[in-house]
Amino acid sequence: MDEKQKRQPKQPQQPQQQLSEAPEKELDNLEELGKLCRQLEKLGVTRGTTGYDGYGDEGTLDKIAFEPANREVPDELEEELADVLENLLPTGWEINEGSFGTLELDVAKRTVVREHNDRSAEIERTEVEPDLPKE
Repeated sequence: MDEKQKRQPKQPQQPQQQLSEAPEKELDNLEELGKLCRQLEKLGVTRGTTGYDGYGDEGTLDKIAFEPANREVPDELEEELADVLENLLPTGWEINEGSFGTLELDVAKRTVVREHNDRSAEIERTEVEPDLPKE
C-alpha cells in the first residue's frame, strides 16, 4: 500500500486531551495508575469510564463503569481509581461556573483520555437613556 492509500486516523469530534499532554502535576499519578491497571487486568477489566461535573466550588465524579460489565471490581479498588482519576482533572474544574466531562481509561494501553468542557458566564450590558417628557 503506498503512502496515498494509507488510512488516516479518524479525528475526534470534540477536543480531547491525552494524559501525556497533561500538566506535570497530573503525571505524578502515573505510577499509581499503572498499579491499578495491573489489578484491573487481573480481574479481566479492559476499560473504565466515568463522568464528572462541578460548579459553585463543588464537584462529583460519577460511579466508574467498567467493561466488560460482568466483571466484579472491589469497592476499595474502585475508590482508589476514582481518587487517581480525580487528580487528573484540571485545577479549578469545580470553581465558579465549573466544568464537566469524561475520563476514559484503556487498561491494556495504559491511557486515559479526558474530554473536558468549561462553563462560562456571559454578561451583556445594555445602557438606555430614554427621552423623558418635558413639562
